[in-house]
Amino acid sequence: MGRLLWEFNTEFDADTHRLCDADLRPTSYCDGPLAYLEELHVGPALRDAGIGTRLLHFGVDAVDTEARRFYERHGFSNLEPDTGTQMLLNLGEVS
Repeated sequence: MGRLLWEFNTEFDADTHRLCDADLRPTSYCDGPLAYLEELHVGPALRDAGIGTRLLHFGVDAVDTEARRFYERHGFSNLEPDTGTQMLLNLGEVS
């Protein structure tokens, strides 16, 4: 992870001295802290292979129809492309 962060910071002329800054904060989703992913980076040699698209996943509650409508309007779907079945997200606590 440190190498990927260094590559990202180097590519975009960002500060490479701050290589690891854990950002854990309270959340309403569980009793423990929540990790926040600030940047998603795919190295130049691996770009244009669909890796970033595969990593781009997020959860939306089934009852949150406004959010689902927003994402669908922008081309996202909760259906498996190959089968058309609905994708589900399973959560678990990390101890």
